Amino acid sequence: MGLLSKLKKLSAFTAGLLIMFVIMIMFIVYILAYTNKLLPQHIEDAQYITKKEITEYLQKKYGAGCEIEIIGMAYMDITPNISNDLLLKARTCFAKDYADILAAYTVDVISSKNSDGVIKEITFYDNYTIHGPEYHLDSNIIGRITDWGFYHDKESNRLCKQYSDQSGRPNPISQCFTFDGNRYNLTHFRLAKVYETSFTCDLISTPRERTVCGNEHLAKADIELNKTYKELLDGLDKKGKQTSKEKIIKDQKEWLARIDSMPVVDNFDKVIFDEYRKRDKFINDLLTALNEKY
Repeated sequence: MGLLSKLKKLSAFTAGLLIMFVIMIMFIVYILAYTNKLLPQHIEDAQYITKKEITEYLQKKYGAGCEIEIIGMAYMDITPNISNDLLLKARTCFAKDYADILAAYTVDVISSKNSDGVIKEITFYDNYTIHGPEYHLDSNIIGRITDWGFYHDKESNRLCKQYSDQSGRPNPISQCFTFDGNRYNLTHFRLAKVYETSFTCDLISTPRERTVCGNEHLAKADIELNKTYKELLDGLDKKGKQTSKEKIIKDQKEWLARIDSMPVVDNFDKVIFDEYRKRDKFINDLLTALNEKY
């Protein structure tokens, strides 16, 4: 009888412990669920974001009637606490509205997805008010953007964008952004290398001048043409051909005005190079004829 009583007491104690254990488990689950509700955790791998989800996200952002074209999706581990960030390259109807300005038709998005399936976009802040208007993308693009892409500078942990335009300049513009916990801020802006030309590149204003200054082959062609042109003017001076000299100067100014007013097209550098090549031949032929005649 004493043993049975002890077993009953032990069973009651065990049952009590079991009930307390269940209550504790339920409490922990509740706390975790509540915390997760307040602070949604990012999923381990953002590659779970599908093209369909991205398309729906962009359509919601730009309007249900907006046509979305996903061009490319790449993944990089660049943002703290997110194992993979999604770098998106897409065309949207919103971007097409600006075709005449930059004609990029693109929007770049770095996305992650939390445990509730909500896509988070991390924005870029170009903060040109700090860096100055000369570092604005629009003021350094010749014609339109023909391509752009991201790369991750692991050494400085910066996300960088490189652009190509119609000028044919290699890497004409490079922007680098640093993450501050909420957004990417512009911290670096590099323009295409400037080469020596017959004119001052600090005072350029036309697409032709900017293209020549940023293209090594064109810069050399410009210097060579200017050298031949000056030789022709000097030769005419020595021969007393003032009227012919004035005509050549007028013709050179008209040629420069014509190529400075040319519309920017794809491979604009090749178009301008061809103009320089033909002009150099024309001036050389005049110089040869002058030397042979006198």
